[in-house]
Amino acid sequence: MRVLFLLLLLLLLLLLLLLLLVLQLQLLLFLLLLLLLLLLLLLLLLLLLLLLLLLLLLLLLLLLLLLLLLLLLLLLLLLLLLLLLLLLLLLLLLLLLLLLLLLLLLILVLLLLLLLLLLLLLLLLLFILLLLLLLLLLLLLLLLLLLLLLLFLLLLLLLLLLLLLLLLLLLLLLLLLLLLLLLLLLLLLLLLLLLLLLLLLLLLLLLLLQLLQQLLLLLLLLLLLLLLLLLLLLLLLLLLLLLLLLLLLLLLLLLLILLMLMLMLLLLRWYNYPY
Repeated sequence: MRVLFLLLLLLLLLLLLLLLLVLQLQLLLFLLLLLLLLLLLLLLLLLLLLLLLLLLLLLLLLLLLLLLLLLLLLLLLLLLLLLLLLLLLLLLLLLLLLLLLLLLLLILVLLLLLLLLLLLLLLLLLFILLLLLLLLLLLLLLLLLLLLLLLFLLLLLLLLLLLLLLLLLLLLLLLLLLLLLLLLLLLLLLLLLLLLLLLLLLLLLLLLLQLLQQLLLLLLLLLLLLLLLLLLLLLLLLLLLLLLLLLLLLLLLLLLILLMLMLMLLLLRWYNYPY
């Protein structure tokens, strides 16, 4: 690079001299300078050729380096292949060892399986025996449950019968009460009819006694009042009797209900504690 720079400087100087010579019109000097220029150009060409040669050498060197690198790579690949082959051989050996171990394990496992099968057969026999025992126990339990259900159904039937009896008694008592009420109503109607008749008689007597004296009228009125009072007393007595009858019937009902409850409690107690 320095040489090129110097050559360029020389060219520039020569060009300046040429200009000066042309200006002074000295042809000889001009020709000499031209020769010098030609020489310089030749030198430049030579330098360029040298540079090209250097470049070619560099390229050759690079190619050689590349070849060396390729050779190294090939060697490395060969080494890797050898290592892989060794590894494969080792793997094959390991696989063979593993196969042998697996065969041994299979033999051991088969022996163990035979032993396990024998044990399983024994366990199956025991299990079948246990199942039979369990089935017998279940049958016994089912029989007991059936017996208990029968007892429970019998008790329910008894309770239902008792309830039906209670209902019938209640219906009978209600019928009796209705009959008593009807009797009371009839008695009241009869009393009312009697009162009406007495009133009619009184009216008739009053009409008849209008012609009589005032003393007789007063006496009759007093008698009628006495009769009315007697009738009222009779009515009150009858009402009291009816009330007493109703109270007696209610007491009887209560006694019957208490008896039924006692029976039900006894049955439930016997069901819970049959011994």
